[in-house]
Amino acid sequence: MGIGAWVLAALGLGFSPLFDTKTNYFIPGPDLSERLESNADFGFRIGGLYAVDELSRLGFVCDRYDEDVSWSGTILSAGSAGFTSEEMAIGISRQVSEQVLAAAEWQQLTTEGVGAKVGDSGFRFGAEVALDEAWTARGGWNDGALSLGAGWTGDGWSVQYAFIDDWNDDAVGASLGGSDTHQFAIRRQW
Repeated sequence: MGIGAWVLAALGLGFSPLFDTKTNYFIPGPDLSERLESNADFGFRIGGLYAVDELSRLGFVCDRYDEDVSWSGTILSAGSAGFTSEEMAIGISRQVSEQVLAAAEWQQLTTEGVGAKVGDSGFRFGAEVALDEAWTARGGWNDGALSLGAGWTGDGWSVQYAFIDDWNDDAVGASLGGSDTHQFAIRRQW
């Protein structure tokens, strides 16, 4: 199927004028603690979704934001730095059967600041299985980490859960150790 036969299913643009995170690390020992604070100055995201055919979708997202990070603590002397982060991802999904949706994505993350540029890129794979009209189960491989999830949708409500084992372990595992990430989302639509 040629490019002229594609149908635009969705296109979106978003701005993030404010985003603030704070993290405190407590290291075992006498009064050892570190504080990190991150404030995004400005950000935007653009994405699109194309219907390749009745069963397949191709999508992309580009995300960029400027961020100021400050730190202080017992070990680190106080300081701050500015960073620019960019994310680019492209993915494809296919409805394999009435109950099974499969997807693959390539993603690249880049952060630049204080004279250094670091990044990570890789593939993510996943599948979603509709167990009945309301329940779904999900599984995937996210940058070398296993991810599992489940969801329920009904009567205008949606409840979603995701678990990622050692997410971004290659980037932070050596300094911060392993992690189990749990995510919950509850949505009401009317």
